Amino acid sequence: MLESNRIHELLPLVVRTLTQHFDTSQLWLPTTGLAVTTLLGVILLFKGAKLAPKLLALALLGVGAVAGSHVAKNFDLPFWPIVGSGAVIGMVFGFALFRPLLAGTLAACAIIGSLTAFANVKLVGPLSNWGRIENPLDVTLKSGTELVPTSAGANVLPDLQRLWTYLSSHPDLPNFQQNFWAIVISTGLAGLIFGLLLPRAARVVWSATMGVLLTGVGLYQLAAWKAPDMIAQATANQQVFWGVVAGVWVLSLIFNWRSMREKRPVITVDEDGGEATA
Repeated sequence: MLESNRIHELLPLVVRTLTQHFDTSQLWLPTTGLAVTTLLGVILLFKGAKLAPKLLALALLGVGAVAGSHVAKNFDLPFWPIVGSGAVIGMVFGFALFRPLLAGTLAACAIIGSLTAFANVKLVGPLSNWGRIENPLDVTLKSGTELVPTSAGANVLPDLQRLWTYLSSHPDLPNFQQNFWAIVISTGLAGLIFGLLLPRAARVVWSATMGVLLTGVGLYQLAAWKAPDMIAQATANQQVFWGVVAGVWVLSLIFNWRSMREKRPVITVDEDGGEATA
């Protein structure tokens, strides 16, 4: 029987797969990225629904800036004007297409959550065995905390292709591909329809879900690097662990719903020309 209740084995596998492709000079990027991820997750937990349009526009501003930098370098164009133009275009798209983008990201959240649950139930054992057989997660620790990739600059796509082939033919995972695509299609469509038909409720669910996801992943991996014993203690009792996660998600739903119901103060002008706030 697979050790399905040991989620603390799954996340390190994923993170080590990603961090092995950082250059040695860029080892500060994972920690910085996780810190920013955690901060953004906390914001989403409390005010994400109300700030959703601005946060999405800000995220697309960053995407547009990065895309602009690549365009400028590849086509030998002026760097900063192209980066600024890409940022502005991304921000405009974020505000103009907020509702379909929200529905799309909610669908992505549903897919990620469902696949994470599926992986935690079915894939922990096979993934651990694949790590020993294929040796794709060859990452060592220096001084107990610093990640030192041994295959820096490698392309992650061949690893993913080998992993897909391995899981598809694993004897403990019958109908793996059918189950995978059934989860992706069904949960993705459900999230998309929910986001389009109930945008207000979708903002609340999206904010709580993304908040829990980003905060949890950030805190989990930061603790795994700095205090691994804490992770083992926190995940020792899976019922308590997932109960805490569910409780945080429900509280986030309440906070975000209340923030959506907050009305902006209405400023009126009285007969004497003074302002009064209602």
